[in-house]
Amino acid sequence: MRITDRYTRYCWLTACILLMLPALLHAQDAKDTIYAPLSVEDMSGPAKEAGVNEDTYNAPDADSDSEDVMEDTVVVPPHYLWDQAVPADADTLEWWENNGLVLRRVPATVMEKLRADKKLQYDKKIKPPSDNFRWLAVALVALAAFLQSIRYIIYTLLIIGLVLLVLFFMRQQGFRFSRRKGGLELPEVEAENIAATAYEKLIQEAISGARFRQAVRLLHLQALHLLSEQQLITLSKDKTNTDYLRVLSKTQWYQPFARLTRDYEYIWYGEIAVNEEQFALVYGRFREFQKELNHL
Repeated sequence: MRITDRYTRYCWLTACILLMLPALLHAQDAKDTIYAPLSVEDMSGPAKEAGVNEDTYNAPDADSDSEDVMEDTVVVPPHYLWDQAVPADADTLEWWENNGLVLRRVPATVMEKLRADKKLQYDKKIKPPSDNFRWLAVALVALAAFLQSIRYIIYTLLIIGLVLLVLFFMRQQGFRFSRRKGGLELPEVEAENIAATAYEKLIQEAISGARFRQAVRLLHLQALHLLSEQQLITLSKDKTNTDYLRVLSKTQWYQPFARLTRDYEYIWYGEIAVNEEQFALVYGRFREFQKELNHL
């Protein structure tokens, strides 16, 4: 056998001895322990009531060797939390029939001690909420109600915005929702069908009577006739100002005529009152536009 194998065996043997050593020591201690015999005075109340005498616990077995007898002691001090136990040598069925239910009894001193313990007093008075933050609660409730109804406000604003957008688009397309008499001596259809040179007299009459809105309308109709005479547009009662602007979009007349059309629609269709100073500015723009057309 090699030295290494022998050394390994010695190590394993030593480890086994060390592992068994605590068990051997515990067995030796248990063998050397001597228990005192239990007297009747040390028994609990239930054991006394059951008629268990002292010899039941103290008498050794007659058949066993006196030197090998190890007396076991069971010391059961009275305690108010313990149940009444059945004696070991009593008939269980007979004992239960004679003794009945077993109740636990707590001493009065223990009850007084428990009642005096503040940690076990759970009946605490709940303090009413302070009024210092009452306004905050009201504000939070109002905010919650507002946030709940804000979607209806958003829907209403969206509908109003959509209606205004449609009205603006229809106004740009030349739709008119109301018509008031302009006070012209000629009907509207006849005024649109007269020659461009005949407008000058009507314009001057409107200016003399301080009817500046009517004068702006006549200036616009005169500009349309001048564009038609220059073969830049084709007049038709079914066309709108947007249609005329679309035809002029690729010419040099688009920007100046678009500005005049915007002034005309704001003043005439918007029914905006115009004073003499404001009319003079618009009148100058129309005259400048007519002068440029006449130089073609």
